[in-house]
Amino acid sequence: DFNFDKDEDSRTPLGEAENLVKYGHLTIENKKNYMEILSNSIVNIAGLLPIRPTVFFRPRPLIFSTIPAEANKSNNFLAELTQNLCCVFNCADAIIPTLKILKPQMKSLSLAEKINTWKKIYSTPDNIDLNLSSIEGATVVIVDDLYQSGTTMLAYSEFLERHGANE
Repeated sequence: DFNFDKDEDSRTPLGEAENLVKYGHLTIENKKNYMEILSNSIVNIAGLLPIRPTVFFRPRPLIFSTIPAEANKSNNFLAELTQNLCCVFNCADAIIPTLKILKPQMKSLSLAEKINTWKKIYSTPDNIDLNLSSIEGATVVIVDDLYQSGTTMLAYSEFLERHGANE
């Protein structure tokens, strides 16, 4: 909803920045400018989460993680945004996991079928290239560039919790 203005029937400035970074052929300077728009936005959104230490609350280790992408798919801009979050929020490092398997096409599947497919993918730790000991006891904030049904995020968050993430 942040990326498209239904009243204007066009992308928002944030949506245009994401589209150009992901699919446009940009100069280094233009890409830097659009990445700054995206970085500022994601930092502002993450700032709304209760993840910073306070006088009364000492959070567990904080980790930002992208959704695992297929090894042959580039998610460089998402990795860059996630690493920027780590710098702003003073966490150790970003986790940029990859899927070791090809995921099936899911556009024609029902919501229940998508959930089952993702849960099956995440049922085997060997399907994901991720150091599971790095998430032990941590609060993990999952970063994705597209949120439609929530099935990917649901299955990945359950996977992280099963393997030691606290929340």
